[in-house]
Amino acid sequence: MADEQVPDVFADGISVAAGPTGMTITLLLSDPPITGTPGPPKIVGRVRMTLELGEALTQFIGTAVANARLMPAPKLGLQPPPDKGGKAN
Repeated sequence: MADEQVPDVFADGISVAAGPTGMTITLLLSDPPITGTPGPPKIVGRVRMTLELGEALTQFIGTAVANARLMPAPKLGLQPPPDKGGKAN
């Protein structure tokens, strides 16, 4: 197992399906349009699990998001341009 590659994906969408025997989380990546309307999202990952694990995952994600929101936002060093006292065109 140490030699196996672990998938590392980025997703900007999610689909969840649940039934009496388990659930499936599908990770999606949107197709940004160059022109016109966007295409359908691409499936980049799918995870099947028991309902119990899905419930635990929900709690873990809720806690992680709450903790992340308590962290100070990083300062990016972006400042608005200084006002030079002139009129805008």
